[in-house]
Amino acid sequence: MLFGEIAIHPDCLQPSIERLIDLDSRFGFRRGALISNLPRRLWAEFKVKVIENLINGEGIESKVAEEILVRLENAFVKFGRTDLEIQNWLVDINKQHAQLKFHTIVSTCGGQNTCHYMQLNQRLQNLGDDKDTPKDAEKFIAAAFPLIKVSKTISFIDPYIYINRDADTWKSTYIPFFKSLFAKLKENGARKVVEIHKEDRTNQANGELISVDQQKALFAEFLKEYCPQNIEVNVFWWDDNKTNAIHARHIVSEIGAIKFDSGFPQPFDLDKKKQPIDMSVVQAPRSIKALLAQYDPFDSEMTLVTQLTIN
Repeated sequence: MLFGEIAIHPDCLQPSIERLIDLDSRFGFRRGALISNLPRRLWAEFKVKVIENLINGEGIESKVAEEILVRLENAFVKFGRTDLEIQNWLVDINKQHAQLKFHTIVSTCGGQNTCHYMQLNQRLQNLGDDKDTPKDAEKFIAAAFPLIKVSKTISFIDPYIYINRDADTWKSTYIPFFKSLFAKLKENGARKVVEIHKEDRTNQANGELISVDQQKALFAEFLKEYCPQNIEVNVFWWDDNKTNAIHARHIVSEIGAIKFDSGFPQPFDLDKKKQPIDMSVVQAPRSIKALLAQYDPFDSEMTLVTQLTIN
């Protein structure tokens, strides 16, 4: 599983430097384990306790606590659930679990469909990798959506992304990807910037190359038709200067990154569509920074050929 939603009893979130360091080592988009922000003020109240108990602007412990708080804020995620009734945490959580399962429920004592905090390592070890989701655009977008949902700018990197049309019909194995992505973003309603990064040339199925200007015109027409108003889309065409720097496929944001083994096309062949796509979270912060820099026009070793902006 790529991302797992973990329900944690508020009493397990102790404002100590030891617990803070441990939470940082277990949770976040680079770990695949995300804390359900239930009750609604779970993160806000924990943050206040940490500030009151650990952060005074002096000493190494205060500095470490401050740095971890910045990272942990992105580990507490709203998953679209209704808030708890705050009568009995375990009863309320289990009601929600019956409707839509949590990956793990962590209580203060374990038992009753929960685990103790000290048992978490075993429960979290299968998160961060997904080798089961098929090459079905709706399904792999859903698997990655926890990261997409919380990111302000989300970049999709695939050198071979292309679209084409035959008369009035859009043709490409990437069409389902765009339609599924835009449908989820429209439903979510939040304003967001989507970036598409590709090579400055695209080899079509018939072996012919179409020019970047032709590609740009096609993307403009397609995006104006399908892109929802709450989403700004920027398409970038790159020349990698024969470095092969753009080969690996990723979803990248300021919060985290996911490596996609075979990119974002949905095969036309039904048997190939059923085959799983290999996805994994990028764990090293320096790797995420390097990816962001590689696709920044001011920092990249590649050459930006042109770009298109819609909305």
